[in-house]
Amino acid sequence: ASVLKVFYHEIKPQAESRAWQEFYRRNYREKLGALFLAIALWVLVVHRAQVVQRSFEIPVQYGLLGTNLLVQAIKPDNITVTFSAPRKEFAFIRPGDIRLVLQLPDVKKGVRQVNITSSDLVYPSPLNIEDIEPRQVALNIDVRTTNGPPASP
Repeated sequence: ASVLKVFYHEIKPQAESRAWQEFYRRNYREKLGALFLAIALWVLVVHRAQVVQRSFEIPVQYGLLGTNLLVQAIKPDNITVTFSAPRKEFAFIRPGDIRLVLQLPDVKKGVRQVNITSSDLVYPSPLNIEDIEPRQVALNIDVRTTNGPPASP
C-alpha cells in the first residue's frame, strides 16, 4: 500500500492542504448547525431580553358617575402612556390589554380637572409605567334630564 502511495505521489503530487482549510472542511455540516443554533439562541435569549420603551395611545374612559350625571366632553380624549419592559413582553400585547378608566363617584356638575395616576390604568403586569402624557384631563359634566339632552347651565 505504501508503494502505491509513493507511486501516485510521484505521478500526481497532491497540493499541500493548509491546516485552516482542513479545519473548515472537516465536519462542516455540524459546524454550520452549531453556528445557526448559536444565532437562534442569541436572538431568543439576549436580543428579546433587551429592555425597551414603547408608547401607546389610549382612549380615556370613565366608570361610575353620580346619579343623573353625564360626561358631555373629555379633553383630551386620548392619552399617551410609555412603558418599559423586556422586548419579548411587548410581543403579544393586544389593543384592549391597556386601558384607562377614571373612577368618578364623587364628581359634581361643571368642568373638572381629573389627575391621571397609574392606579387608573389597567395593563399587563410585566410592563412598567415610565410616563403618562398628559397627566390631567378636563371633563365637562352636566346633569342628565329625564326627557332629552342634558340641561344647559
